[in-house]
Order: sequence, then structure tokens, then C-alpha cells
Amino acid sequence: MARVLPRICAALVLATLHGEVAAQVAPDSSAVDRVPAAEPTPPPTGGWGAYGVMSHSWSTVAALTVVLPAGGAQDPEDRGGTAWLLGNTVRDAVVQRLEGSTAEVTVRVGRGHTVYQVLTSPDDWEPAYDALEDALFEGTLDPRDLDRDRVSLQAVMAFEAGAPVREFELEAYRALGGQASSWSRDPRGTSASLTNVTAADLATYRSRHYAREGAVFTIAGAADADQVARAVTGQPRASASGRPFFGVAEPRSAPDGPAWIEGERIRLVRDVTSGWISAAFPVDPATPRTPVEFIVHRVRSELMTDPPAPGLFSMEIELQPLPTGDDALVVRAAVLPDALGSWERRILETTARMAGELLEPGFLQFHRRTFRNVRLVEDATPEAEGLRGALDLLRDGRIRDLPTEIRSLDGASVQQAGASLGPPRVLVLGPDLAGGAGSPRP
Repeated sequence: MARVLPRICAALVLATLHGEVAAQVAPDSSAVDRVPAAEPTPPPTGGWGAYGVMSHSWSTVAALTVVLPAGGAQDPEDRGGTAWLLGNTVRDAVVQRLEGSTAEVTVRVGRGHTVYQVLTSPDDWEPAYDALEDALFEGTLDPRDLDRDRVSLQAVMAFEAGAPVREFELEAYRALGGQASSWSRDPRGTSASLTNVTAADLATYRSRHYAREGAVFTIAGAADADQVARAVTGQPRASASGRPFFGVAEPRSAPDGPAWIEGERIRLVRDVTSGWISAAFPVDPATPRTPVEFIVHRVRSELMTDPPAPGLFSMEIELQPLPTGDDALVVRAAVLPDALGSWERRILETTARMAGELLEPGFLQFHRRTFRNVRLVEDATPEAEGLRGALDLLRDGRIRDLPTEIRSLDGASVQQAGASLGPPRVLVLGPDLAGGAGSPRP
């Protein structure tokens, strides 16, 4: 899924004359009226769609992150898994180029994104950057890596064959993206479609979807911002006063309105020993990200208790990127079959309450403090911070100052974020213990 960059580009900070010299010369107001104001100069990006630096002198590692707005949704119709195989083949190429170093290279291929990360020592980030850049856009890929990655994935798929949870996951994504949408397919493809993918297919996919101008690059941890700027753009950075420094090439339009305005409920009856629930609430893309993440935290704290509530096996609560370019708050739960009804009601009632509540100042302060602790712990490692910064740039065209934004949360902004949640799309899969309740779909 292609994500969107914001309406406003980051601008360089312009220096202003001050002090004794400025005080000695009175401005000519008529001249000021005649001279147009200078336009702020956007920071250079080195050809990337955006890039950012989150430098910490105390860190002992550097994390390089590249996010490409392409994934399984862009696979050819009969060659599902092309993006996944390309991602892993590129990863193999980076590993080979960095052989002998301590670097750790990972890749995650989703429906609308491909994320590469290299975790390396402070002295080795520049060779890691060169290796990653070359493998992504220019280097030759070894067909033997393609064959090894294909066989490995097909072995995993053979082990997973027939698992009910895989059907649930497929149907849950179809509920979000549509039955016929390429976004709804498993980004890994199928065992049969993987067999069709050739080295030429990887080359074609890379030439079409691996464009530097559409990708985002960040580096977090032990890397000097001036050195990074020179390596990436050939120019020194503008002063960032210790804050994250970033540049954005061009603004892009944001999605208009939430992904859907009408809810839906799908009941799939299966003769299985567990039950699964997915409830997705579209988020209005005009709503700021941090208050929405606070709502996610509130829903998670209500539903994912310690110890877990009766009947619950597992639960995931996240903001899910959608093919339209916006997000949905998604709750997925595995429960006992006889708890399907009660847990569906609990999920919907809890989220509806979060969407309409205005927290009292004392409760707001408590939940805000808890949210801050949880969120900053999640952001503590360079690889997590680097990924968050890259996704911020891809979505908003800026890197958020999380501590400041969390401190600024108030009752009105939180209530507005809750009210931005639209009607849910609900999927329930499991046995029919009531003898005919619900409307099964083939």
C-alpha cells in the first residue's frame, strides 16, 4: 500500500540579524514593501523521497532503515510472493556485501510496505549505507539466493497448510481491502505462485517499484547528523538543535475521509476448536497520529488485562495501514468458542466507550503518564526509533517529537481522536454452538 507524505515540507531554519548591528540601521519600510519575502529552502534529500537523522551520542549502535511504499499488493497476478522473494534476495545481497562485519540485516515485506533495516556499529554505518543502497537500486542479485529463499518459504507454507488461523487472517484482510483486491492476499503468495517467480520477475519488480524518490531513509543511534547529511546529500545539514533532523522532497496529498462510512459484520461458521474475532474501526486521516495512538493504548489497557480475562487465548491491537492510504484501529482476538459472543460485545462496547469519553483531568494525567512510559519504552532501541521516524516521514512528512506531543495531549484532543473512529467491520470465525445463529458465508 502506498502511503502519503503531508501537505507541508520541512523547511530550513533561516538566520535572523540581531544585536547591535541590527539596532543601528532603521529599516526602510517602503523598501521592505517592494521586496518579496524569500521562500524557505527545503533541505536536500540526496534523491530520497525523505530522509531523517535521530542522533544520540550515548548510543552504541546505529540503525539504518529504508521504507519502500510497495509490497505484496504490487505483485503480478499469477506471481504472488514476488515482493517477498525480492526483499529476501536483496537482504541476502546486503549480508554478502557486509561479510565479516557485525551488521545484522532484516527485511519485512507487507502488503503496502517493504522495510529494510541494518543494525551496525558506529564506525561501520557508512559501508552499511553503501551496501544497502547498492543492493536496493543497482547491484546484481544472485539467482541462487532466490532459489534458497523460495524453498525455505514453501517449507513454512507446507507446515502451515490447513491451519484455521490462516483462513481467519485471509478473511480478515479481505474484510478490510475487498475480496478481489491484490492488497488482501497473503504478501508471501502461495506455494504454487512462488514456483512461477523467476529472477527476471524480481528485476522487473525492482525496476518498477524500488524508486529512491519514493522511498524513505532514516538513521538512528550513534551517527553524527553532519556526517550523515554529507554522505546522503553531499551537503551539511541545517541546525536541528539536538532534535531529529529531516528533509522531504515533495509534499503529497492526504486521503480524504476515512476508508469506509458503513459498518459490516461477517460470520463464518467452521467446525474448529477455537474462535477468532477481528474488529476494524477506520480512522479519519485528518486526525493527528499521537492522540490516535493514545486511544489505541486506552483500548489495549481495557481489553488486554493481566491476568487475561476468561475465555481469551490471545489478542493483538494495532493501527493497520489500509490500501486507501489511511489507517484502521484493528482488534484481533483468539477466544474459546463459547466466548465468541461475549468477547465480540466486549470489544465493540469498549471501543465505543473510548470513542465517546471525555476523561477527567486526574484520569487523563494518569493514562497520559502510562502511555508516555509505554510509548517511549517501545521507542527506546535505535531500530524501533528509526522505523517509527521513517513511517512518520512517509505518512506526515515530519518526525514527531513524541515526549512533547504526549505532554500536550488534553481532554479535547483525546476526545476528538476517539470520535474520529468510524463504524467497525467485524469478522467472526468459529463453530456455531447456538445451532444456526449468524449468517455463514462460503
